Amino acid sequence: MKTANKVIVLVLCAIMLMLTVGCEQKNRTSLLPFGLELGNDYEEVQNKIDIGELKDSEANDGYVSNLKYISEEEEITEILGTGEGVSDVAIGLAFNADEKLYEFYCFFTVENDKLSETNDIIRQKFTKVAGEEEQEPNGIALWKNEEYAIDYSCRNRFEAFAGEDASCSIVIHSYELDFE
Repeated sequence: MKTANKVIVLVLCAIMLMLTVGCEQKNRTSLLPFGLELGNDYEEVQNKIDIGELKDSEANDGYVSNLKYISEEEEITEILGTGEGVSDVAIGLAFNADEKLYEFYCFFTVENDKLSETNDIIRQKFTKVAGEEEQEPNGIALWKNEEYAIDYSCRNRFEAFAGEDASCSIVIHSYELDFE
């Protein structure tokens, strides 16, 4: 009888562990918005978000989409973690020669008085997904691992001291799907 109780306890512990791990995965923030994943082919992407026809890339043998402007607050928040003080949001996608998604670009403007708060929100959003930031990024924040890099930067972040809004970008790049 004691052996049966031990087996039941072990089975219950295993079930609890699987449920806990499953719940954590569901709550995990996604790397890309709109249900996109690095490695999606063009048709999969088109089924999730209309990006129009692809164009030949001028940088390599791959393809790029036109910029898609995002104006809905909910969609902006999905991408950046906030929509407050953010405007002129546009996304672009790059595909490799096999038409697999390997880069995601987001361009946006942040109001001067919201820059610090927006930086913190974006950093928190991607830290949940990618872990700790690199210690000395070229831009505002950089996350790297063997699979991908996330680079967040603003071109005129120092002009914010003069009261100007900042033009920012987030680039998510797949090392696994990149050109060799």
